[in-house]
Amino acid sequence: MTGYNDIRDAVIKAVALTNPAAKIHGEEIQQGFNRPAFYIQLTPEAGNILNPAHRERSILVDIAYFPPDNSAQETRDMWTMADSLEQTFKNNLTVGDRVFSLKEPSSEIVDLVLHFTFNLEFIDSFDAITLDTESGDTLILVPDARLEGIGYTPESIELMGELQAKEEL
Repeated sequence: MTGYNDIRDAVIKAVALTNPAAKIHGEEIQQGFNRPAFYIQLTPEAGNILNPAHRERSILVDIAYFPPDNSAQETRDMWTMADSLEQTFKNNLTVGDRVFSLKEPSSEIVDLVLHFTFNLEFIDSFDAITLDTESGDTLILVPDARLEGIGYTPESIELMGELQAKEEL
């Protein structure tokens, strides 16, 4: 499973390549920060559960760039930064061993702040155990580490049909 922090760290790493001298901040903009600076914000959007082992996810990524103070060419510098961000990401983001395509990347200047935004849409997989039942159905079980702590393991799980068969013997 790809976590939010994994995505955030990958975005920060890519942005650091764009402008190594700029400070990169997380979710909250603090007063009195030094410019130039970037702020990274992730906004998870509604996803769909496809089955017990797979889930669709969508995350909006907003990279806000605050140019140096009193820049005579602030707007021009921001558009240059937009070009740099587009070149850095090249329409994809590598997170661990996965590569995500950027959906709908765009740049916009609002109140003298550049916002480079894009969506990441992907399917996450959970570790799953597939069991075939006597009736021919396939069950997908997703192990939960919380259960293992109290003695449940994939080997110790018995299906209702198995318990009924033991009871009939």
